[in-house]
Parts: sequence; structure tokens; C-alpha cells
Amino acid sequence: MNNNELKILLANHCTTLLHGKIAAEKAYAESIAIFVEKKIINLPIFVLNNYKLLNGILLHSLLVTTGITNSSKESRNMIRNGIISINGMLIKDEVFSISQKDVVDGIITLSIGKKKQKIIQIIF
Repeated sequence: MNNNELKILLANHCTTLLHGKIAAEKAYAESIAIFVEKKIINLPIFVLNNYKLLNGILLHSLLVTTGITNSSKESRNMIRNGIISINGMLIKDEVFSISQKDVVDGIITLSIGKKKQKIIQIIF
């Protein structure tokens, strides 16, 4: 077994102990759907009006607006440390502006690290 397989086994075992077998199976199935099959299931959704993207919105501001961070300073630190991705693209530019070009099928996928994601749903 490799390290990732051992981590999965440990996580499943801990989830089973803390929350029961059914919850562990559900959590495992959702993690496979999200991280392996790239499906959008039960991810937090933030709705954003399209007009806000006309002139672009700074990524660090969007992180605060969506409640991911508490301040622009915290947002900039996360961006600078390379843990923020937009639609799978790692962003390290503190003044990166999100615009309509970043919308894919009506959404923007915002990832924080490898395991936390939030969907920005764009309404027109």
C-alpha cells in the first residue's frame, strides 16, 4: 500500500469509529465523486451576479465575500502561499482579478488546498 491508500484507510476507520459505518461509506463515496470523478456533489455554493464580473473582482476580495477568509490580509497570505486555485489553476498573484473569462458552464470552482472547495454559481 502507498501512503495515500494508507491515509484513506485511516480516514475511513476514524470516520467509522466517530460517526458509524453508513456515514463513513457516504463520506468515502462523496470524496471519490469530488476528487476522482470531478463531480460537483454537496459542495458549498455561493451565488454571484454576473454584473460583478464585468470589470473583474479581485480574488482576495472574493475570498472574503464568500466567507472563506475573514480579511483581505488573510486572503493575500493564502494566495501568496499557493493554496488557492480557480478552476484547477493555481493562483499566486495577489491582485488576480476574476472575470467572465473564468466562468465555465455557469460556475467558478474555488479550491483551498487539496480538499476544500466552494462553487461560485454565476447568475445572469
